[in-house]
Amino acid sequence: MSLKVKEVLKKSPAHKAGIKKNDIVHKIAHLSMYDFIDDIYVNSIINPLIEFERNGKTKIVSLDKDENENIGLSYFENLYPPEDSCTNKCVFCFVDQLPNEMRESLYVRDDDWRYSVLYGNYITMTNMTEVDFQRISSRKVSPLYISVHATDPDVRYDLLKNKNARKIMEQLKYLYDNKITFHSQIVLCPGINDGEVLNQTIEELASYYPYAKSLSIVPVGLTEHRGNLPLLKPVDEQYAGKTIDIVNEYRIKYKKDLSDPFVYVADELYSKANREYPKYTDDISSQKANGVGLFSDFLQEFESALKELENYDANHRNIVVVTGVSSYSKIKEMCKVLQETVKNLKIDVIQVVNQHFGASITVSGLLIGKDIIKSLGKSQVDTIFIPESTMRNIENVFLDNMTIKDVEKETGSCVILSPNDGYDFAISLSGRKKLE
Repeated sequence: MSLKVKEVLKKSPAHKAGIKKNDIVHKIAHLSMYDFIDDIYVNSIINPLIEFERNGKTKIVSLDKDENENIGLSYFENLYPPEDSCTNKCVFCFVDQLPNEMRESLYVRDDDWRYSVLYGNYITMTNMTEVDFQRISSRKVSPLYISVHATDPDVRYDLLKNKNARKIMEQLKYLYDNKITFHSQIVLCPGINDGEVLNQTIEELASYYPYAKSLSIVPVGLTEHRGNLPLLKPVDEQYAGKTIDIVNEYRIKYKKDLSDPFVYVADELYSKANREYPKYTDDISSQKANGVGLFSDFLQEFESALKELENYDANHRNIVVVTGVSSYSKIKEMCKVLQETVKNLKIDVIQVVNQHFGASITVSGLLIGKDIIKSLGKSQVDTIFIPESTMRNIENVFLDNMTIKDVEKETGSCVILSPNDGYDFAISLSGRKKLE
């Protein structure tokens, strides 16, 4: 596809090469630009050729640029197409379990490999074509984030209800052979992809190391809005503990064999098992979006703030901290320590049971405004702190479209979003200004 130049960044390689607004770019590095994947790729190339048209005449010039230096062009055409939608009918799909009248964006079923690279979205690869894989290989697109769930083709089909789900090992081998890195996840469904199936999945994925970079295991989330969906067993305390033990054995093995523990379990499994969160010494940043290591990092950040807050006087500050069921005991313990550290600070921790999705959904990030208001009632406090993770966009709107102002109106108190960073959390609750 040819692209019309909208803007040329001053002093950029394109500007220095004489490219102007309204020039028509036909190819860069011998490639026609199709979408942002191609744009990212050509920007990574050293001294690419650019073929463009001006006043009906075609020219080819070389761009003097370093690797990953931006060419400096923007176009009138949109290189960010709508996301490819999901074609699966997963038995555990959270979208199928949503109640009515939620924010519209929650009902979007995306499964687009291009946005997986851009945003870290997990994809199943069931809607991908041979051309998609060729583009990934030729453009060296990585890392991808892949929802594997099971490497056994029959089990994966049972989970995704898509005939293309059976191709997973063939697809992963293609990525491995072409040195494309990827992170993976398993949504663990008791009685379906656990036991020997889980062992097989972990082992087969680890066999693709180092291009298979990491694997996280998260428990299936079941709301009370499943209707005619298949009956699935929830993850209970005993099951969560057993899963942690199995994974820890693999972590020890891979730490020895690969010098990398490779496989992780989400914090939610530790919460369900009533176990202490692990303190990771290796890089877990790629799996944080799956809830791996979030709370252990949060605790360490919190502890660093305590040292700064010793003997700080909060001047009779009276606040409420809202949290979900899974983090309630730990947050309450942390707030108790904070009260003992900071003078004249009173904190009440309120546990909100998720009535909207169902009591089995215990994470703070899925709390809605109505449930929070119901748990708080009219408050007699200075400030209410509500987890920042309950907000899903820059407009500070809860999943049920209620706003912070709605909560303030109903409770009669000022509402502040409690930060996801443990250091900022402690500082905010104390009322002390953050040191620059």
